[in-house]
Amino acid sequence: MSRSTPKPIPRGSVPGSVDKAENSLCMGHLQHIESDGLLRVLVPGAGELSVAWLENASQFQVRLQPGETMLIIRVGQGGVPVAMGRIGRYEAQPDSLTLNGTSQLSLQ
Repeated sequence: MSRSTPKPIPRGSVPGSVDKAENSLCMGHLQHIESDGLLRVLVPGAGELSVAWLENASQFQVRLQPGETMLIIRVGQGGVPVAMGRIGRYEAQPDSLTLNGTSQLSLQ
């Protein structure tokens, strides 16, 4: 089984990438998700930026919604900012799920 290798984003290729602050963390608010998968995030003092999403095993099925607060890292001059995750309250997933159907049950 082969896994596809993520394509690196060339430095400075994303409009709105930050050149001012190197290696800094900041908070921003998700505005929308672009068709290419980049996030548009409003960062106070920096405006609206295009940022990449850090994908890892624990965030594999995260569903992002506009308005959510994100933790952003700005790396290197001309580098693409990266959303490390969203900021909010932790909600534990249920340990079990019970489904009851009296005559018919359909799952899609």
